[in-house]
Amino acid sequence: MTFSTFYYLFFSLFIFVLSGCADHAVNRMGSESVVYEEVHSFEISFNSKGEYLDIEEFNRIVTQFELQNAVFQLHYPRKYQKQINSVYESLLSFKVDPARISLESSEKKDVVTLTVLQWKTILNNCRPLTITNAHFQSGCTVQRNITSQIVNPNKIVQ
Repeated sequence: MTFSTFYYLFFSLFIFVLSGCADHAVNRMGSESVVYEEVHSFEISFNSKGEYLDIEEFNRIVTQFELQNAVFQLHYPRKYQKQINSVYESLLSFKVDPARISLESSEKKDVVTLTVLQWKTILNNCRPLTITNAHFQSGCTVQRNITSQIVNPNKIVQ
């Protein structure tokens, strides 16, 4: 075997190995998760006399959120203190943690405002693992599983 034949064989083998690695070089082994806070604000209305809460409307508002993770803030004029107590009791009837409900009286506005804060996550879709490609995006799968198990995404941000 001459030097040029050996050199040609070695160079061909080197190119073959390099091209075999190149298809994995573009795959991201990790995953990205986006955590963001949703802020929703609602003006709460009472009946014509200003005494009673429209409970059906309130139930529709509250039940659209994840009650275990959402934070409810009530801003109200002092003249609605009695009605706010009923709103507070309604939130408690949904099994909302009292630590997640804040009440703030203010004379700046003449309306009752319910602000709901809720954290959300967006996860990458990972390709499934197969027998022929067992390690493809394994980091993506691990990160996705870890992030999806977090009950309150707010804890990631803090």
